[in-house]
Amino acid sequence: MHNLAFQQVGNTNKGEYDADEALVVARVIQQLRDGVNGGIDGQDGVSFIQQYYLNKGLKIFKERGKDAAMKELDQLIKRSCWTPISIEKLKPPERKKAVDAMMLLAEKNDGVTIKGLCLFKGNETRDWLSREDTASPTALHEAIICTGVIDAHEVIKNGQRVIYVVILGAIYGMLQASLLWYQNLRASLEEYGFVFNVYDPCIANMMVNEKQLTIRFHVDDVLASHMQHEVLKDFFTWINERYGGLKEGTCTRGRVTLDYSKKGKLKIRMDDHVQRMLDKFSVKFKEDDKQETPAGNNLLEVGKGKLLDKDQQTEFHRFVAKHLFSTKRARLDMHPTVAILTSRVQNPNQSDWHRPVRLMRYMHSTKKGHLTLSADNLRVMKWFVDASFAVHPDFKSHTGGVMTMGGGAMQAMSKKQKLNSRSSTHAELIRVDDAITQVLWTRMFMEEQGYPIEKNILYQDNLSSILLKKNGRSSAGKRSRALNIRYFFVTDQVVKGNPTIEHMPTDDMWGDYMTKPLQGEKFRKFRALIQGDQED
Repeated sequence: MHNLAFQQVGNTNKGEYDADEALVVARVIQQLRDGVNGGIDGQDGVSFIQQYYLNKGLKIFKERGKDAAMKELDQLIKRSCWTPISIEKLKPPERKKAVDAMMLLAEKNDGVTIKGLCLFKGNETRDWLSREDTASPTALHEAIICTGVIDAHEVIKNGQRVIYVVILGAIYGMLQASLLWYQNLRASLEEYGFVFNVYDPCIANMMVNEKQLTIRFHVDDVLASHMQHEVLKDFFTWINERYGGLKEGTCTRGRVTLDYSKKGKLKIRMDDHVQRMLDKFSVKFKEDDKQETPAGNNLLEVGKGKLLDKDQQTEFHRFVAKHLFSTKRARLDMHPTVAILTSRVQNPNQSDWHRPVRLMRYMHSTKKGHLTLSADNLRVMKWFVDASFAVHPDFKSHTGGVMTMGGGAMQAMSKKQKLNSRSSTHAELIRVDDAITQVLWTRMFMEEQGYPIEKNILYQDNLSSILLKKNGRSSAGKRSRALNIRYFFVTDQVVKGNPTIEHMPTDDMWGDYMTKPLQGEKFRKFRALIQGDQED
């Protein structure tokens, strides 16, 4: 059993590989160190339960692991990804630049399938590859949510033997691999008839039978939607004809992460991810352990006590990162707590440790919680943006906001403001500046998708800040003159009619949830609105 280690020399931004312009050499090494690599599990994705380096994986998976590794190497050979080259033909600098690669064995979520992953260590080629030659776009989460709600609204359903080879095609892990694949897939889709959304280069549309076929893709995973099942079948057939020569693609319909089983609603589920977090956390909870809210009123206070030991610090950091993954997608109810905990991952102490424990207990209590989204009108967006004044230890304020088109929050933000403000009115102005880019982008994205926005409402609960944003300098008193002029950019947008600003009483301000750790009835009320689970 051999593993691969690669090195790249030259510039490959043309998508072609030849000895003069882009010599890529690789050395084949016999083994890699034992151990476990959890990089794919957690915040980076949910495709695999766990992944292991080769030796460790072979001990665990035995023949299934060997077969998976050989299958991975076999398909790379059949795809002509490399060819052997004599070491005498390589100059010393080229040999010196040879880079190791890893053969990983990963268990998929079905608990049965073992996948071999030949991973090129592309990070070692950064010295001579620019960001422009390697950066590949991926669909924005906000774009996935917007198009998903549209679907729900409109659709019912060392010291070892060495072999040197020249790389002929992109290998998983190479810095250019994802960009080359994106360029190839985009060209094919445009040839097929798709037109890409100018505000997200991974969203494309085309009209088929007078209905819109929309696709969203993340690397080689494609999500397609259309009113007619036959149109999707034809598209899937084309995908396999174009790219399924050696291995056919698989198609999944029905209840997956994005659940459309209830008419007019999009339910985003993360049950497996949540359960894996609970299983791996060092503190175990009993079935009847309950926690009503994810954080106490002291969340913003600086913790005291001794620093956590190295293992606890690592766990603290790892689980905050895992929470970031879930709160960005389906668990917006934990978003403000996680936003604060991200500021504690550097040198957390004993007092800080109680906060992720409480958060995990809350997750245990609500592990079946889902985000349910729906639209009353695809041409009306409502933004609730709020701020808590001078709540951080350095007296900076905190911005919170959500966007809805009917049921549940399609977008959410909870973040510390970067500037100190002198009054709550100033903090309110800063909060809108924090949100205005997303407010304008979402409108333009939806209109590019074919849904002109008739109302883009920005709700505020501070009357003084509303006057400033509507009237600009004419409403600015002496205390406001020192404000940076960029905050009056909002005034210009209001004059142009891009957002309209309306007053919303504090008790009905959804954005308040994202600015501080609420408790009791107010917490339950806003959580139900944001998570879209009022019916439950």
